[in-house]
This record gives sequence, structure tokens and C-alpha cells, in this order.
Amino acid sequence: MNIKQAKELNIVDYLRWRGYEPVKRHGKELFFFSPLRNDSHPSFAVDEAKGVWADYGESGTRKGNKVKGGAIHQLAAEICGSMSAGLADLAKFSGQRCHNTHPVSATPKANARISEHNHKLLEHPALLRYLDKRKIKLLPARIYCREVWYDNNGYRYFAVGLQNISGGWDLSAPGFKAAIAPKDVTLITNNRKACLVFEGMMDMLSYMSILGTKEKIEAYDWCCLNSVALVSRAMPYLANYQSVHLYLDNDEGGNRGTEAIQKHIPNATDHRNAYKDNKDINDYLCNQIKTT
Repeated sequence: MNIKQAKELNIVDYLRWRGYEPVKRHGKELFFFSPLRNDSHPSFAVDEAKGVWADYGESGTRKGNKVKGGAIHQLAAEICGSMSAGLADLAKFSGQRCHNTHPVSATPKANARISEHNHKLLEHPALLRYLDKRKIKLLPARIYCREVWYDNNGYRYFAVGLQNISGGWDLSAPGFKAAIAPKDVTLITNNRKACLVFEGMMDMLSYMSILGTKEKIEAYDWCCLNSVALVSRAMPYLANYQSVHLYLDNDEGGNRGTEAIQKHIPNATDHRNAYKDNKDINDYLCNQIKTT
């Protein structure tokens, strides 16, 4: 492949092929975590219309330095260490990209109808970075969740997926939450007498990460509501436990869900006081790690 041929390729598709997903859109630019360095904030911008990129990190503009950027072949050269290696990488990408039907928009439309394509072990670098950013340990994520590939308006995406008892999926990815019908609660049963209840996937995985080991996780049964609107769906299952422990969000929805469960399940205990200064369990986990 030569430079002229390389310039015909799409930068966003190339970055996705290498495991980097856009985090946000600002005007005409999509922003990523930089593929060229460790990046705590999405400061790597791509203008798809012009076919150019710019890395605004490392305080370059404050120091008066020229912002690093260019076309796709220059990006590949930066990633791979030389222009020849970069062009070889683009040639490999070009040969495989017909199998990658990624969209050009930053995230799928949350209100669009989506359908599962397939699911597999969690391994995509973009999803692993996402879980790491949320302080979720890989052990529980890989045991209880899957890497779900799904179709949305003719495009293919991927996300962390938690399957519910009716076979549907709740999906989570950077800047995106959705569900593949049918919507229902998720139950993880280990034949225990106590059940822990959470609103969403990330909250449940956060508490599993806090516990740390498979043995400690399996000391309980687990219920993920996947929405406080599904509290009534969980009631028949929760009624069978000697003790029920509630870890819902610290907001109006969490209040309603907690009150509804405690009204019908007398042995249900509200544990939100343990993270009263945080929105939810994941917020608590991230703040705890940040301060240690």
C-alpha cells in the first residue's frame, strides 16, 4: 500500500479496528483516548470530513508546541514506529475492514431498535479499557458478562452485555446504555440464603469487584434489576430468601425501588448509608480507589 491508497481509508474505522472507540463528539470532531500515549481524558480528535487527526494532549498548546497531527498514514506511522510499518498495518486493516461494519457516528442511537448479532468472551481492548476506567475487575466481568455484538440501523457495534432471565441483554459501553429485548431482571443463583440486589450491571460488577474473589462472590445469590421499573418482576424471587440486601442508587428512583421492595419483603435491608455521599456503588468504588 502507498500513501495515496492509504488516504482513501477512514481514520475512525482504523482506530476502531485497533480497539479505540470514540468517547464524544464536539462539533465536527470525534474525540478518543489517545492511541499514542496514556490518556486520562479524551484529547485525540478526528475530523472525518477532512480525513485528519490531532492529538491535543501532553499540554502541547500551553507550551507553545505544535500540536501533533496529520492524515491516516501519519497516524499509522506514529502507532507502528515507522512509515513502512504503518503502511503495512493499513494494508492489513484494508484487507480486513470489509468484515468490520462499524458506523461513522460516535455512538448508536439509544432509541433505535437493535438486535443481537453474537456474543463471546469479553476481550475487545476498547471494552477492557472501559471496564478498567469504571474500576471493574476482569474476573467478575468475564464470568457474568459477555462481549455482545449487535446490529443497529444496519451498522454493527459491540458492548459489555449482561443477559437477563428472559434471554435479553442489557448493554453498556462508553457513553451508551441500551437493551436488547426482552427486558427483564438478571438472577445469579448459587443456592444461597442471602441475595444482593442492584439497579444496574455496573453496580453489581462494582460490588463483585469490591469482594474480589470468586469464593466471596459465590457466597451470595445476586439480582440485577436492570431498571427500577422492573422491581415487581424481582419480587417473587426475592421472597424466597432469608435475607435480602439492597444496594440501589441514591436518587428518587433508588428511593422508590427500595421502598417498594421493603414493603413486600420485610427482611430486606437498605445498605445505601454505606455510600451515602455517592450516587451509586460504582461511583463509590471509583472514588475509593481515587483516594487510596
